[in-house]
Amino acid sequence: FFKTKSCLEAACLAGAETEDEGRGASWLRQRVAELVADDEQLRNQLQDLPDDYLTGFTPESVARHLQLHRKHAGRLQQRVLLFPEARRGYWSLLMLSKDRAGLLAKLCGVLAIHNFSVLAAQIFTWPDGTVVDVLDVQPIAELKFDEQNWQALEEDLNKAVNYRFDVGLKLHGKKQGFGLGPKRKIQQLQLKVVLDNESSRKYTIIEVYGADAPGALYQLTQTLSDFGLDIHRAKIATEVEQLIDIFYVLQRDGSKLVDPEQQEMVRTTLLKIIGMDEIE
Repeated sequence: FFKTKSCLEAACLAGAETEDEGRGASWLRQRVAELVADDEQLRNQLQDLPDDYLTGFTPESVARHLQLHRKHAGRLQQRVLLFPEARRGYWSLLMLSKDRAGLLAKLCGVLAIHNFSVLAAQIFTWPDGTVVDVLDVQPIAELKFDEQNWQALEEDLNKAVNYRFDVGLKLHGKKQGFGLGPKRKIQQLQLKVVLDNESSRKYTIIEVYGADAPGALYQLTQTLSDFGLDIHRAKIATEVEQLIDIFYVLQRDGSKLVDPEQQEMVRTTLLKIIGMDEIE
């Protein structure tokens, strides 16, 4: 979380494609190669991984992602797999899957349904179409890590991606349960949406600043999917109930979002979403 927060404050997300990142990725690639030195297949796959993905994780984490991907390659063609870990003060969820339209929205929605708050997230798609998402979460209820039904969470996510679980309807039914107490006024809360086609050569970058509220991530990511935008990278952070989301998106044909009219429609719709939960 603090790494993501520092990166956001330094505006490094908008300038991801830099020479410094390239040098850092080269060093990290060498470290990962040492960890998988006895496995030629993983070393070859490592060479294709994007620089921004490599700089987002430790060498040990990248090596683990590669090993899990190969171990479960067959299942990943059919299912979304979750690998939870208990960390100090939060839980980390690694999600591996083949890329699917609206995948991130469904993941965020299912997490909200299961009473999780997302503290931070790193979302990547490998060149072979493998999605590697790592989300830092906290349970809204007072549950211990081993009390959480992780199998049920994974099953609901797989039902959702296969259109056998209506995430939107389930979230609507939980709205009353989310509002368990009076909302506190948040000082200096930012509510804005920025579309940027200059900072990245490849992607349209959409920055969203709003109030952190249950289901907000689902609404935002589902809206982008509804507009025909695929999320290839994302950085999500929450600080004192301020939600900061940065999405790297492309249209379904692989092009940037450049049409001014559609840009305004996306911006206006996202503003309505984050404005709905604005604290009075």
